[in-house]
Amino acid sequence: MEKKKLLSFIKKYYLNGTCDRVILHTDGKGNIATKFVSEPEKTLVGIVKESGFDSLKDEHSFGIYSTGKLKDLVSVLDDEIEIKPNSFSDKTVALDFSDAASTVHFALSELNMIPKAPKEIKEPEYEVEITLDSAFISKFVKARAALSEYKQYTVVSGKEVKFVIGETKKTNTNSAVIVVNPSNVVKSEAMKEAIFDIGNFKEVLTANDGDFETAIMKISSSGLTTIVFKGKDYSATYYLVGLGEDE
Repeated sequence: MEKKKLLSFIKKYYLNGTCDRVILHTDGKGNIATKFVSEPEKTLVGIVKESGFDSLKDEHSFGIYSTGKLKDLVSVLDDEIEIKPNSFSDKTVALDFSDAASTVHFALSELNMIPKAPKEIKEPEYEVEITLDSAFISKFVKARAALSEYKQYTVVSGKEVKFVIGETKKTNTNSAVIVVNPSNVVKSEAMKEAIFDIGNFKEVLTANDGDFETAIMKISSSGLTTIVFKGKDYSATYYLVGLGEDE
């Protein structure tokens, strides 16, 4: 398989270090999946599924204690790789990744060393629903880079859906207001301002940009955002927990 396919799967849950410890599940039919939670603040829960991992022919649960180390090891190899579980006494203890000339060995963790994501997410009523596109992602990521001192963003809805980085009230401070293209607004009911962690959102956007075919984002004033990306051979769902006004 192509190395970039594995690295693409990894980046969608790793989120640039936000979720380092995970359990990867394979079903023996070429599909791989993981459900994960951010650390140390458990403000993000996600589920990523992807097909096309045909070399993993059996059902497995792999404990990944350091995705950062896994990513670095895989990056050593050439573009075409093979993945082989390594067992000892009927227990899978490692994953071997190899190209035509080299092999890297990644030791697996006990599953009980991995933080468990919630089994279920109780979803509220959502006042806002929009579709995401690369134009919005590019603008938001650039605004985040320009205003890196801010740790949160605010969603304001009603006649328009606005993402605000900086102060929402009229003050003489640096800020950015991104208005969602009206054609991308599915639903926009007036709600109290909803505040979320800007780092989590930015990492979710950049991890999926360029890969998805559809992306739906739903926002609730009760403090939950849900984003669902779907691509040719993958799906990724993220739940982002809101912040209090004083955070």
